[in-house]
Formats: sequence, C-alpha cells, structure tokens
Amino acid sequence: MDLLFQFCVKFNYPTHNLRMYSTHINNKNRELTPQHNNMCGEYYVYILQSEKNRSLYIGFTHNLNRRIKEHNNGESFHTKKYLPWRLIYFEGYCDRKDAYNREQSLKLHAQGLRRLKERLRNSLQA
Repeated sequence: MDLLFQFCVKFNYPTHNLRMYSTHINNKNRELTPQHNNMCGEYYVYILQSEKNRSLYIGFTHNLNRRIKEHNNGESFHTKKYLPWRLIYFEGYCDRKDAYNREQSLKLHAQGLRRLKERLRNSLQA
C-alpha cells in the first residue's frame, strides 16, 4: 500500500479510495489499472479539472484510463476546448445505475458537489 500511496502522490492521483481496490501500477504510462479480484469497481464516477481555466468536468465510465485519454485527446465535444485535463477524484461502483445516479447527483445537486469540493480543496488548488 505504501508504494501505491507514493505513486498516487507523485502523479497527483487521489489517495482516498486506495483501500477499495487492489491496483497494478504501470509507471511507464502513469496509469492505475484496477485488478478486480471479485471486487466491485466496474464503473467509475470521476472529476476532471482543466489546467487551462480550472473548470471541473464530472462524468462516469466503464474504463477510466481510456476515458481520460479521450478527454485529453480532444475526442469529447464538451471538454476539448479546455485541454488539458487532470484527474482529481474518482469513485468505483459495482452497478452502472449507481454510478449514473451518483454522477447526476453531483451535476444536479449543488450541495453534494459543494461538500465534495470541501473534501478536495487541496487537490483543487494544485
């Protein structure tokens, strides 16, 4: 766990979800690849921050690494004008519907997003 924590800190990955997953570290590509081992984490809700204007983007996906690459390659209409993006937060879910509902609650309910921003205040300033 210490090596994983050091990796997350070095490459600005969130560290609050480390206990949820057994993770493989790929230093060459700077990717975290979840190893499911009969655990949940099939779907992810994530928050990206634009390095251009510090705006936030909330989304959910089945493949977190692929989706972040798509955002940073300009393949998403909503995010291509504010490149580059960095991952500041993610949550794993077993069920697609749960992930979708969480994404919607963060997008539509200001209080949920406000509380999350309070927890991530240091990540948002970096």
